[in-house]
Amino acid sequence: MVAELRRGMVEHIQADPAVGPALDRARAAGWVPVVITNGAVAQQEAKLRRTGLDCHLAGWVISEGAGVSKPDPAIFRLAAAQAGLDLAGAWMIGDSAHADIGGAHAAAIASVWLHRGRPWPQADFAPTRTAATCAEAITAILAEGRPRQPGVITAM
Repeated sequence: MVAELRRGMVEHIQADPAVGPALDRARAAGWVPVVITNGAVAQQEAKLRRTGLDCHLAGWVISEGAGVSKPDPAIFRLAAAQAGLDLAGAWMIGDSAHADIGGAHAAAIASVWLHRGRPWPQADFAPTRTAATCAEAITAILAEGRPRQPGVITAM
């Protein structure tokens, strides 16, 4: 039953059509987009391939395969290292206040919280920016200017 549920989630997932082109603009501007996600490798990779996002990314790090999960800053360092970079100037885009924005805070990197119409919860940290969509978040990061060196953009 669990396998059917996971397969059904993958079969019905759709990417926002604006995200792929936004990732491509980020790459053209010198950013290195890498997905960091918590979950099972098979399911998360299937989602990336099903949505076509795998073609717009430099790579991904999935908690099950990494042996560490968000919000642990080690997973952010692992993603940067996989891209051949460090976290200097990196950004995290995510919709989980705890895992994504809390993880970015712990890793000392900038963040964009995808609010999805929700108010920011009470926390000891706050995102650098907020946005309604991932494409909007990427556009905001690009408006900040080119990275001094190739920079990592991580997303949920």
